[in-house]
Amino acid sequence: MSTTIDPRAQAGFANAAAYDAHRPSYPSEAVSSLLSHLNIAGKSGAHIVEVGKFTELLAAREERYEIIAVEPQADMRAQLKAKNLRGVTIIEGNAAGMNVEEGWADACVAAQARFATSSTIENLDTEKRENVKKQVLEVLSGGDVERNEKGELVLHGSTYHAWTSRI
Repeated sequence: MSTTIDPRAQAGFANAAAYDAHRPSYPSEAVSSLLSHLNIAGKSGAHIVEVGKFTELLAAREERYEIIAVEPQADMRAQLKAKNLRGVTIIEGNAAGMNVEEGWADACVAAQARFATSSTIENLDTEKRENVKKQVLEVLSGGDVERNEKGELVLHGSTYHAWTSRI
């Protein structure tokens, strides 16, 4: 899979070590709250697809999650790989194009994945937004996963969305 990245984003993330050293993170209380909403807090070995900053925070937890980290930028993938995080597999992709087996994940987290900002890294129009939702829902698994009459996944207890379209 080859991910197309806006040249401005490519340049901005080219010095992955500097970006990684100064990027914002999240308080442990916020991480725990999110994982509780996703019904995976305390769930040993849960499968998580992660797009963004949460990879290290998830890998450090006592649950020993199995994580697929989806990252579009080659330098950022190399930076993450160099950390040799327990339980983490790193793949090329983005939230709109995850090459993850359908039904593999118990949760999908996309923190700090930028779709539409003042620098217009990527404009997430209606079609792209629907594709992201489809990708996320397809990788989710679990006994409470249902499909409607159209074959689409029905939102369930393991799905927690926080979408923003404007700042």
